[in-house]
Amino acid sequence: MEPENAENLPAWRHYFSLANGAKPLSAAQRQVLEFLEQGVKFEFVGAPGPEEKTSTQRRKKRQIVCQMLKQALPGCEPEDLLTGREPHPIQFPNHHSTEKHAEYVCQEVQKAIDRGVIARWTPEMGSPTVVNGLRVVESKGGHKLRLCMNPMYPNLFMKIPPVKYETIADVCGFVQEGDWLFTTDDTSGYSNLLFHPSMYPITAFEFKGEILYFRAMAFGFAPACWVYTLLKQELLRPLRMLSWDLAYLIDDLLSAARSEPEARFGARLLVRLLTALGFTLGAAKCQLRPARQARFLGFIVDAEKQTLRVPEDKVQGLVALVGELETQAGAGAPISYWQVAQVAGKMMAMSPAVSLAPLHARVVGQALVGKTAWDAALPDPKMFLQRARLFLTLLELKNGRTWWAKHSPTRLRAVGDASELGFGGLLPDGELGAASSFYVPFTPDQARRMMAGDFSSTEREGLAMGVCLKWIEASQPELTMSGTIQYQTDSQSAMFCVLGMKGAAPCLQAVDELLCWCAERDLELEVVWYPRESDFQEAADALSKHPDLTQWQLRAEVFNSLWIEPCLEGRQPMVDAFADERSTKLPKFYSSTLSPNSAGIDAFAQPWGGPEQLLYINPPFQLMGRVVRKIREEQANCVLVTPIWPRWWMVTLNRMPVRARRRLPHSGLFERPRGAGGTPMVKSPRYAVEALYIIWD
Repeated sequence: MEPENAENLPAWRHYFSLANGAKPLSAAQRQVLEFLEQGVKFEFVGAPGPEEKTSTQRRKKRQIVCQMLKQALPGCEPEDLLTGREPHPIQFPNHHSTEKHAEYVCQEVQKAIDRGVIARWTPEMGSPTVVNGLRVVESKGGHKLRLCMNPMYPNLFMKIPPVKYETIADVCGFVQEGDWLFTTDDTSGYSNLLFHPSMYPITAFEFKGEILYFRAMAFGFAPACWVYTLLKQELLRPLRMLSWDLAYLIDDLLSAARSEPEARFGARLLVRLLTALGFTLGAAKCQLRPARQARFLGFIVDAEKQTLRVPEDKVQGLVALVGELETQAGAGAPISYWQVAQVAGKMMAMSPAVSLAPLHARVVGQALVGKTAWDAALPDPKMFLQRARLFLTLLELKNGRTWWAKHSPTRLRAVGDASELGFGGLLPDGELGAASSFYVPFTPDQARRMMAGDFSSTEREGLAMGVCLKWIEASQPELTMSGTIQYQTDSQSAMFCVLGMKGAAPCLQAVDELLCWCAERDLELEVVWYPRESDFQEAADALSKHPDLTQWQLRAEVFNSLWIEPCLEGRQPMVDAFADERSTKLPKFYSSTLSPNSAGIDAFAQPWGGPEQLLYINPPFQLMGRVVRKIREEQANCVLVTPIWPRWWMVTLNRMPVRARRRLPHSGLFERPRGAGGTPMVKSPRYAVEALYIIWD
């Protein structure tokens, strides 16, 4: 459809007639034909007033236009130029980039004149109303240039119909496993639509002292996307009625078919249809030979694997951009909000292929459109680089592994909570049998922070998610691989921190670690909120407040005195068999539940035997029967702290090679673990206790 005339109008009329059959033209079809026959004409409704209720983005644009007016007409009152339904006469200067790239601008303008897209303003036309400014937009490090016009002032007066764009998510809805894909890409699509002559006075611009104007629709006009989308919508509607699977965005289109012959037929038919209606296709960007993969909207769509993948060139482009900003920050140079916005835009565009990507970039996007202040969205632009680096880590782990059509079923449900004492949780469906609940106390550092009031509930609840997942992995690793876990919390702030990446720095750091941990295991985490009063949430709350009363430890002086016993011949213990990070007496320890730095979960599941190994065993005394059996079965060399009780296992102990017995003091023998701040006061055990030196070799 060359802009010289509407020679393709009959083809459009015939196409709509065939598509409708006996039905009359729809309102949308009539609008398309009117655009083609008479030219595109935008509706003017007047600029919004300073106090008028409107969108945040539109208010922000109004502020920008006011600044543009002050620069174009120094000393003017911008409000005077924002009255009425249509723009007032004014000329805006060109951006300095047009001088920097003057040769490029000359070439582009001449090409557009030759194609009839741009024309020279003639005296017979009178004076233009708005002479818009030009600018050259650089991308890809300055290697790619685009000439753009800035019609923000006339845009402010126009009615902008809402547009529902199709997205890459639509592709995920219809592409089936093993489909054959093909794509098309329109070339200079906007140039296919002529303006109505009444629009010429606001499409003018000046270059090298000459006034020119756009005869065809130009980039920058706010309703232009709506016009072109309407055109493609009505063109493709009949194909969809014929059960074509396709998605489009402006000038890009992807279609899928169940077989290669069907896809080849569809590609040929679509090319003939588009060209018959006046469209020009860019052969270099079209994929007309069907394949199982196709590049569309910045992604590689893989029908065979049912995945989305960010192309390597885009990944490397983001890596380079982040690297440049890190170098800039390292040199002490400030990072601007617009540089941050550039990175954020790329991150948001890539996020569909990285399902666990941090959404901090969304906050930057809100600042871009004026929904939040820059200072609130990003107090320190350098801090954003950490988020970008995390995104790259997640991109490396998740790119091309997001399976959309067969969403991973929820492997299990987990419920967790955090209190002033530690973390607790459970698996409601009991996948771990009797061991389907846990309590993990705070680490010494966390306990100190809790006592100092520097450990927020949001951070604790966020950490509880990670503790819960690690507990599941330690108990049954396959449950945390390549699936989906639904985690239930009663903390909305923690849920929003994970889903929206909003929170204080310690909270975001906890989310960083959580997301990376999940990505490394190809695990999808679904966080849901339940009220505190729900049954499972109350159970998790009770577990998190349950101090582990079995974790009593020998006082330091008593423990140290154990190892001077002559029968040991200088040997030192290697493992504390029953402890956690707070109660352990040795660097290596086994814990009953998940505990930071634990060498193993469940002492009974760990090896005790071996001539070189010497264990320190101070178990919960109610487990003494199991302990004695394991010592006998594995012939474990150990120093065993045991109560002097008349039980069956005392007989078994007497049959073992006990090299020495040492009666321990009755009073002041035990103490609570270090860092157990906030734990209720509980009396220590006051049993008669002895240490047995059992050496088998």
